[in-house]
Amino acid sequence: MARSTFAAVALALVCCIVTAQAQLVYTGPESFINSFDTAGNQLTAEGAMISIISAGQVYGSNVAGMSASLINLDPCTIIEPHTHPHSEFAFTVYGSVTHSTPYNNLTLFNLTANEGTAEARGFAIFPSNQLHVTYNPTCEPAQILSVFCSPYPSLNFFPYAQSFLPKEVTKSYFDGCVSNKHLAKPIITAKLEGCKCKDGKRTDRKRR
Repeated sequence: MARSTFAAVALALVCCIVTAQAQLVYTGPESFINSFDTAGNQLTAEGAMISIISAGQVYGSNVAGMSASLINLDPCTIIEPHTHPHSEFAFTVYGSVTHSTPYNNLTLFNLTANEGTAEARGFAIFPSNQLHVTYNPTCEPAQILSVFCSPYPSLNFFPYAQSFLPKEVTKSYFDGCVSNKHLAKPIITAKLEGCKCKDGKRTDRKRR
């Protein structure tokens, strides 16, 4: 009898937990993204607006123990090369962005994400402590939603990895040459070197 009573109580508790967690579900990306307007801690940089939330600030994220950032990226804008102590899932909500990261064989890999095209890879996943740089190489605005498997988002700037990064990145940030002075002065964002726009299109690229 005692065992059956315990089993019934345990089952009831499980049902309560399942019911409570079932209520903490978003019906679509819009409802989640709209939460950043009220709960997000906004950071304004040149060419970018970054809203950051920690676990508990947005309805439901406390259950998963996750944090996130919503980034509005202007045309021809780069987010400084950096790493995260936790893995990152970055989804391109609209527009087109390029993620550059070196792999273990020290070769540079570029992933252009544009969820508006059929062949698009709309997201990128970076393991913890993986150096990467994200930039908008187009003349249209872009938005990125990044989710982290940690209660608080955090990052580290690593401006010394010149040989691992695209040439246009090092030119945009470090005048083509990385030095120790850049270690003490994080820049957060910069304009993409040579990127020129007219009527929503790049004018500095040669036609093929």
